Amino acid sequence: MASPTYKLLSFFFIGTLAGSHLLIYIGNHMVTNAHHLDLTFGALSDATRRSILMKLANGPASVGTLAEPFEMSRPAISKHLRVLERAGLVRRTRDGRISRCQLDARPMKGAADWVEWYRKYWEQQLDQLASYFDKQNTPDTTHSGRESN
Repeated sequence: MASPTYKLLSFFFIGTLAGSHLLIYIGNHMVTNAHHLDLTFGALSDATRRSILMKLANGPASVGTLAEPFEMSRPAISKHLRVLERAGLVRRTRDGRISRCQLDARPMKGAADWVEWYRKYWEQQLDQLASYFDKQNTPDTTHSGRESN
């Protein structure tokens, strides 16, 4: 089972420039996706950040509104928001002196796809294990109609 998130794809462009061969490395899909997953899972690993995302799922909110339920300073909330922004989960805009935040759940799709791939993988492994045990518990009646020990 190949993981679409972790296919190793390296892209190169080969051409000439002023008579010299030109080789440009464009990117590595696996490294890029791994980096995005690290940022997403890192952002989701903290209860405060998950609470902020749940609040933003109801609609945009100001930083002040997001900070209200937490017993922490505004700079501490801003640090959490920067982690969420770096992961692409929150978009912040300024309206005069007020910063408004909005949820962008698209990076969670990559994380969900990664988890789903491993769910299917382990489900397949457990099905194979169950099949193995079923075969072990089935009496062998191939020799003269009697069970063999």
